Amino acid sequence: METFQKTDKEIKDQIIHWFLVYHGKTIDHFNGQEEFTLFDKLFSDEQTVINALSIDTELPVLVLKKDSGNIVICTTRRFIYLEKDSIQALTYSEFKNHTGYESIDVYRNSRLHIGVKTDGYIAEFGLRKKDGQIVYWKIPTGKSGFAFWNVTKKFELIGRKYIIGEVE
Repeated sequence: METFQKTDKEIKDQIIHWFLVYHGKTIDHFNGQEEFTLFDKLFSDEQTVINALSIDTELPVLVLKKDSGNIVICTTRRFIYLEKDSIQALTYSEFKNHTGYESIDVYRNSRLHIGVKTDGYIAEFGLRKKDGQIVYWKIPTGKSGFAFWNVTKKFELIGRKYIIGEVE
């Protein structure tokens, strides 16, 4: 398998490219208030809280947020999941793929009223590790959740093909 030497900055630029291509927009279309957004667009106090996680040499790039107690941070090296007072992480070298949402379909009078494509809800979302284990994190449903799914499915490439070197 061919691998490539990349810096955290180069990986950050690649992730931002994937994000912008998925949305079909330029960086100026984002203001940091979106549920799935660019870290650099967040208010400085939000950035300070995330940087306090001791991210070391990796760079925060994307943030998926429903509220202050439920956030996924995508750095140049891993997913970091914050839920209330708990922190979990999954490195891209451990990440295989997404298994998707657990269903949140709600029926009333035999008619579907909401599902995972409906904005405004939180649902369990599976991330499969290379060892076969699936971890479930609560993320927003709807447009932001599906954007997260589609953009971050490519992060498996980072763990498999990139050797991350220090910035010169």
